Amino acid sequence: MPRNCLIAILLWVVLVAAYGVFLLDRAPVALAPVVASLTWLGLLMMNGLRTVLRDWRLRRRAGEPPEDGVWMAAIGEVRPVFEALEAPMSGRACVAYRYSIGRDYSGVGFTRCTVGAYALCAVPVMEGFARDRVEGAQRYIAETRFVSLPDAREIALATLSLYTMPAPLRRDWLIGTAPAEPGEATETIVPAGAAVTAYGRYSAATHALIDVRLQPGEGYIAPDALARFVSGFVLVGVAHLILWVLLEHVSAF
Repeated sequence: MPRNCLIAILLWVVLVAAYGVFLLDRAPVALAPVVASLTWLGLLMMNGLRTVLRDWRLRRRAGEPPEDGVWMAAIGEVRPVFEALEAPMSGRACVAYRYSIGRDYSGVGFTRCTVGAYALCAVPVMEGFARDRVEGAQRYIAETRFVSLPDAREIALATLSLYTMPAPLRRDWLIGTAPAEPGEATETIVPAGAAVTAYGRYSAATHALIDVRLQPGEGYIAPDALARFVSGFVLVGVAHLILWVLLEHVSAF
């Protein structure tokens, strides 16, 4: 997860630099971040379909002996190694959870667990699990000590490091300042014993998966993957159409 975020950030920087060099002596260089951002967003949307196709190939190979450092899929029930977690407000038994209370409070939890014969060594990205409204936000806020994340830098540092941290883990964050009234509370959990598909890189030393994504059932396919690809393609085209029109306009003077 941190690696993917860093690659995405680096891609944006490279695009801004490339368009800046291209626009030099042709048009205002200030246009470079605008065109680069539109292109960057379109490329990220298109990349989602590549991930779907890769996941499909990994599911087809599930059950084959894995190789160290290679991406694989593990399909089966997710079981806690020791005791299951309790979701913070609903109390449901789970191996991982995330929650939010309005825009101001959020948190995650994860315990050591296995999917089939493979251990999960770090906090997983949860995809396709239901986000449920829950009660008990006031009680949880009153009973919990939150770590303050006052600005974007602190938020980035906290979230980028999250997916490399080993279990057991619990984080409760207050973003900005505490509101007078908390907003709506929601929870997303991975229930203990649920059938899931785990994607990750296999570590032979620990017989575990790292850089893990979890999906419910035997493979969750984002229903909008193709639509997002098409939208991303269109967005890249629009960005370059805008650039072409601006260059034509500038060259006319």
